[in-house]
Amino acid sequence: MALSLIASTRRVALLPSYAENFLPWSVTSRPLKGEAPTIDLVVGYNGPIVRRSPSYFFRGSI
Repeated sequence: MALSLIASTRRVALLPSYAENFLPWSVTSRPLKGEAPTIDLVVGYNGPIVRRSPSYFFRGSI
């Protein structure tokens, strides 16, 4: 989706270098000067989904 958005709007985007293999002919890529920036990888986890009936949330309020 990002590639078609870049191509259709003719804008600028920062993409990883491997995305160059997926670019259509109408999109030009240029590497950044200097050392490539890095970011920390963060992983989040939300426990299992517990489905409760609405009465669970309203108990004690009546």
